[in-house]
Amino acid sequence: MNNYLKTALLLGFIFLLTISSIACFPSPWNYSDWFNFSPPFFGFTFLFGIALAFLPIIIALVRHSKSIVGIILLNILGGWTGIGWIIALVWAITGESKKTNS
Repeated sequence: MNNYLKTALLLGFIFLLTISSIACFPSPWNYSDWFNFSPPFFGFTFLFGIALAFLPIIIALVRHSKSIVGIILLNILGGWTGIGWIIALVWAITGESKKTNS
């Protein structure tokens, strides 16, 4: 299985896991108490946000990218802009890996 297929499967799995996990929680959008989230929902949302923020680093680590240091630096220093995060994500997905598994 090539690296692009592995990456696509990983992203698809993360997406499906996210959607199914969110569907398990009741809707927190009650406008009378906007910030009154249940602890499990807040914990899941926090962990999902952290995982999403570091997704380019996670993908680069899974793919054994040759440019892991650059991806980490770009994600940490420029990821907050959104554009830097997208560039780091594309770099992590399309970058060359150290070992090639056929």
